[in-house]
Amino acid sequence: MRCFSLRNFVKLLAVTAVVALLIFSSAAALAQRSGYDLMQTGPGAGINLSSVPGMLPTVVELKGVPICACTGATDTIMFRTHDVPPGGGAVPLQIVALFLKNSGPVSMSGHAVDVYITVNHSNGVIGQETLPMPDALPDSTGTLTIRANGTFDSSFTVHSDVIVVAAGADVRNPATHLAHRAAPPVTLGATNSTWSTIPPIGYPNECFFPANGFYPGGPVPEAAPAPGDPHQHPVTPSGPPEGGNGARCLSFNPATTHAESVGGRWKVVDNGHYLFDFDSQAADATKAVAVIQHYHANEYCTVGSTLPGEQTPPYAYLLVSGASLVGNMAGEDCIGFNTATVTVQDISGRWTITDGSQLMYNFGPQKTAANQALAIIKGFHSTLSCFVGRPETSTHFVLLYSRSGGPIFKLKVPPQVEFKKVKPGEPVEEIKEKFERPAIQPVIKK
Repeated sequence: MRCFSLRNFVKLLAVTAVVALLIFSSAAALAQRSGYDLMQTGPGAGINLSSVPGMLPTVVELKGVPICACTGATDTIMFRTHDVPPGGGAVPLQIVALFLKNSGPVSMSGHAVDVYITVNHSNGVIGQETLPMPDALPDSTGTLTIRANGTFDSSFTVHSDVIVVAAGADVRNPATHLAHRAAPPVTLGATNSTWSTIPPIGYPNECFFPANGFYPGGPVPEAAPAPGDPHQHPVTPSGPPEGGNGARCLSFNPATTHAESVGGRWKVVDNGHYLFDFDSQAADATKAVAVIQHYHANEYCTVGSTLPGEQTPPYAYLLVSGASLVGNMAGEDCIGFNTATVTVQDISGRWTITDGSQLMYNFGPQKTAANQALAIIKGFHSTLSCFVGRPETSTHFVLLYSRSGGPIFKLKVPPQVEFKKVKPGEPVEEIKEKFERPAIQPVIKK
């Protein structure tokens, strides 16, 4: 199967260069030139397909389909068609590629089907046999408003194809298409998302789609602006695909890992790529480096996709060449749990790893990921959940990791907790507890 065409890629680059030269003089050449953003879809994506006869449910929940092995988990490619103006400003945006499918059962006229949502405006760089778009569609365009403080707003309208195949059939084979048609246009937007001049560790090879100095720095919760509108497409910068245990793991060198201010945001950096973003919290970035170097950690693994409203994945852990961290570090912020009794529970529709009354890791609707994380916890015999930074006290930008060994800390909480019932479309992190939670302090369990 051909993923990318080098000949058409050269044509696409030529078109891009001509557009840039026509619009900008050489004096306006900046670090953030026109380029591409490689993204992957997170939980909560959905589209209203009530216009498709016989489709049930009418609002279809979606997940990403990786476009090609060489772009990792990328299912969405955005193109910034112009350079960023001096000091920041608005730049036009176009969706080059989009590859989504239903994440739950769907039927059409009583028959089990799979539904794919696609865009392929790559000028032939991505072949139709890789990413089909059988109908002629208008370009999906919009605007990025990029600010020098490391944040941006986005707004665009998506014109996508809906392709229906029998459940389990290969959508890349046109003979399997039961139906296809243009989806209703969808307008999406997000505000105050973060960006960086350097890529995150694990970002895919950019040879076909260069970023040119602009990288989305975390979750971008693209959603329809109208209250109650089910259209959503939350994305994060693309990374490696999942391993067999459900984890995505990134490798780095602890000896060269360091804290660095990049565009006014403190990051943990290795070899020109960033591993963690701590926003304005320089002390947290420095402490994260201290943890990594104390344990000689060289792998960071995450399980599950980051939930809307959050900046960190539901579960994460550090490894030393595949082995769990063991031992102690002075000043470490950890809460203990009993590996033998941790379990996965459905709490008001949120799949949560718990230890008795202690709520540990919230995966939202991601049941499979919660069970995968539980298996990893038990497999490594982890007994401690550790943090650098806390959302309750400072910022959503934190380092979460689990490890085994050391003293056991137990969070003293009353036995009854509950997740707040939320309306569709409300942020997942809207949670309350039946008690007034004090500032969290680890307490040594006698």
